[in-house]
Amino acid sequence: MTDRRRFLSLCSIAGTGVLAACISNREGKETQSRDLPTNFSETAIKSPTESPTPTTSLTETNEVKTQAAKVYPTDGDSGDWFGRSVAMSSEGATAIITTLFEEGTNGDGAGSAYIFETSGESWDQQARLTPDDGNSEDWFGRSVAMSSDGTTTIIGATGDEDPNGDLAGSAYVFEDNDNSWGQQAKLTPGDGDREDFFGVSAAVSSDGTSAIIGAHRDKNSNGEEAGSAYVFQDRNGSWSQQAKLTPVDGDSGNRFGMSVAMSSDGTRAIIGAQNHDPSDGEIAGSAYVFKADDGSWSQQAKLTPDDGESNDGFGSAAAVSGDATTAIISAHRDKNSNGEEAGSAYVFQDRNGSWSQQAKLTPDDGDSTDWFGSPVTLSSSGATAIIGASQDEDPNGEQAGSAYIFEANGGSWSQQAKLASADGDSGDRFGVSMAVSDDATTALIGAPHDEDPNGKRAGSAYVFTL
Repeated sequence: MTDRRRFLSLCSIAGTGVLAACISNREGKETQSRDLPTNFSETAIKSPTESPTPTTSLTETNEVKTQAAKVYPTDGDSGDWFGRSVAMSSEGATAIITTLFEEGTNGDGAGSAYIFETSGESWDQQARLTPDDGNSEDWFGRSVAMSSDGTTTIIGATGDEDPNGDLAGSAYVFEDNDNSWGQQAKLTPGDGDREDFFGVSAAVSSDGTSAIIGAHRDKNSNGEEAGSAYVFQDRNGSWSQQAKLTPVDGDSGNRFGMSVAMSSDGTRAIIGAQNHDPSDGEIAGSAYVFKADDGSWSQQAKLTPDDGESNDGFGSAAAVSGDATTAIISAHRDKNSNGEEAGSAYVFQDRNGSWSQQAKLTPDDGDSTDWFGSPVTLSSSGATAIIGASQDEDPNGEQAGSAYIFEANGGSWSQQAKLASADGDSGDRFGVSMAVSDDATTALIGAPHDEDPNGKRAGSAYVFTL
């Protein structure tokens, strides 16, 4: 692997807040070979011997939330980064959790994804997914999205070089047919090229027939690394590209497509460009609203925060309600009353086609370099948001990470709870990834650097009952 490929791949993989850790992980990653199990029905839940101690934020009105389970793969090993990306079905009964550096059958850094299902209080591992043509350093699992019924999933592989060149990237569609998961399609853009990092982000419609996939380093008419997002559709079992989306005012280095979100019906999308330079300053960031009418996509709005400033990184993460009238967009490097790079998240609403900022969210106990807003997720109704702070040190130590629940009541947003793992430790990066059920009663949160029980940076994921 060339030095350039290593550097670029690490930048893509790291996302918000984990580049330094990523580099040290790859240089010191253990490469023990191991036999992979052939039967994945064995349970993969760790139930603490004592009731976990939930954490709350600092206001008396906050409700206590209970950690229901800790989940990890039966074949986990050190350096896997299990929990780097997660997604969940609408009712919260099926989850997909990816490993980024798991080597498995396809080579070092090939990546994989695991399906877990719950019946009652037990979460069971049902399948392990890898692509038919997987290879070393594909980074399969960089992004993931799941249909409402939990039977279709889109998985990004930003390091894949087939067919468009080194680090061009790809995405894979897997489907569950009668409890048997299989690969249905491999998606690549019609104009893909090397170092596009297609697959860095992904979202899917409720019925699993429309998907949007980001390629944040794509070179297009807007310049080098301007970025693009691609819409794909499934028609009678055959997937094809429907549109390539770029912003009207795009420019070199914007990294449009770093984050994507899609409405339930697949006709609206929010796309982040965290390095865009609007009037707010260099690398302040922007987000764009696109809409499809009769299959034709067009830009509807450009979103920027009222108080945006240079280096905020607004657009690094995005989520949207089912009807696409409420969006939450992060600015994980925002400087606010909590300190430098404490981070913020902004709520925007669409009223009769006009988008406006409704709220700016920050945690009660935020601090410098918490990177609050990496990532964000939103309930189907748009009334509950869960926001990660993967570098927060309270209560489990430096860069242990946490997540916050915010709810809207009559248009006013307030913090309701703070979540942290019961067995958390320094460097776990709890909150790097998250998903929530449609009704906001179940949350899944990844901690890709957790070492218990599978080794250093093996990773795990936590289920919370909200």
